[in-house]
Amino acid sequence: MAYLLRFGGVNQHVTFASTINIPANNSDSFSYVFDIDYNGNADEVLFANPASFNDRLIIVSSTSVLFRSGGSNTTFALTTALSTGRQIIKIRKDGFNVAVYDGSNNALSAVQSRAMSNEIFGFGADNQGNRFSGDLYSAQVYSDFNESTLVHDYQPDLSGGTGTTLDDDTAAANDGTLNNFTGTANSWWVSFGGSALSLTPLP
Repeated sequence: MAYLLRFGGVNQHVTFASTINIPANNSDSFSYVFDIDYNGNADEVLFANPASFNDRLIIVSSTSVLFRSGGSNTTFALTTALSTGRQIIKIRKDGFNVAVYDGSNNALSAVQSRAMSNEIFGFGADNQGNRFSGDLYSAQVYSDFNESTLVHDYQPDLSGGTGTTLDDDTAAANDGTLNNFTGTANSWWVSFGGSALSLTPLP
């Protein structure tokens, strides 16, 4: 049985035991890879600092993605609109060149030249009340453009659907803690197979 993390309530989010500093320097490369179910809503927060306006990645709309690294915004106008449903969306940076890509590494936006360092504090909500209202199947963080050096690999499946953390199988110290979720532990998870089924919490 496999599991995903469904964000459905106000301020539901995941915070990490320690922040991820990738890219740590302005010229560093990286790849952020998100396997999500996108429902088409505006201002969908993929990651953010829930205590600060800085360091966040938001799907503003199906044709716009905003990446705020430190105190600087970079807005990507998508040449191909995101469809609703399950898909992979990537933010990849090669030196100073950064763009949005799909799961097949096709560029969805123009490449922009940016110097940036960044910190990732967690998934699902920022301090402006924006949140992610879709489903997160997995999230990978690579320290290079070609996705050959995996640094963090968040997969709800590793918690078996019963835990209170979102496990990271490449750096245990960075397990995510689920915050502001209601119900029992099992109600935070949804199993998927041929179709998605909500788990009913036991009394």
